[in-house]
Amino acid sequence: MIHRQSTQELLANSLIDLASTKTIRKITIHDVTHNCHTGRQTFYNYFNSKEDLITWYYTTQMDRCLTDQTLPIEQRITNSLTVIQQQQTFFEKLLQAYDTQFVINLFYRYSVNYCRQSITCKAGLKALTKEIQFDIQFDCYGCACIQIHWIQSQLIEPASYISRRFIASRPSSLNSFF
Repeated sequence: MIHRQSTQELLANSLIDLASTKTIRKITIHDVTHNCHTGRQTFYNYFNSKEDLITWYYTTQMDRCLTDQTLPIEQRITNSLTVIQQQQTFFEKLLQAYDTQFVINLFYRYSVNYCRQSITCKAGLKALTKEIQFDIQFDCYGCACIQIHWIQSQLIEPASYISRRFIASRPSSLNSFF
């Protein structure tokens, strides 16, 4: 089956393609749209900025990996880390282009939202306790920082190892939800 790219995917793939030869900071919206033969207005129909495009790309990739409830959580996390491995150059350039905090926040915000949504759906909760919210934030911030370190150290450890460590270090209050 042939997969037709959405306009957002086309723009994201254009950015990733350009990042293989240019620094992300120097890539303009014009460069992205010119590279995939679309117009600037098309870009702005979907995104407000290059950072919005980056956030959309990351979120979409992680959603594809993490939302398949038929897989064990360790495999879903490994799959999400494998995406980072496959796009290593892009993520390295992302860290070079922006301060580390931008990328940590990107990873952290996604993880917190994913965990909150997973827990509320699985447990049928309308609201999370303060303890659970704190434990999610604590866990997700640590995982985001480890991912940054992993990228900066050239992804030496296998994705499956990092995944197992994430699960082993998770606060015990969260274990029953995943």
